[in-house]
Amino acid sequence: MIKLTDDLYMTADDSCYIVGKLKLKNVKGRDVETIEKPSYYSTADKAVRGAIQRILRSRVKEGRITTLSGFIKEYEKANNDLADIVSKLE
Repeated sequence: MIKLTDDLYMTADDSCYIVGKLKLKNVKGRDVETIEKPSYYSTADKAVRGAIQRILRSRVKEGRITTLSGFIKEYEKANNDLADIVSKLE
């Protein structure tokens, strides 16, 4: 499981990448990691971009982004942060 943000994690199965909130579920006395409110993506790039969209959507919903210019600023910052992370992996 890969931590993308404080709230969002990414994992994968044989078919896709899965992004959502990490939830520990007690199964027979032991904690099992599960993804709550999952979103499914065919590529890792789409999964990370989907996470960005999810974060922005949440900020709009919470009233933290209230203008188009504020949205664009946050969108550009998120994409720049993503580009920095990807460049370190190359």
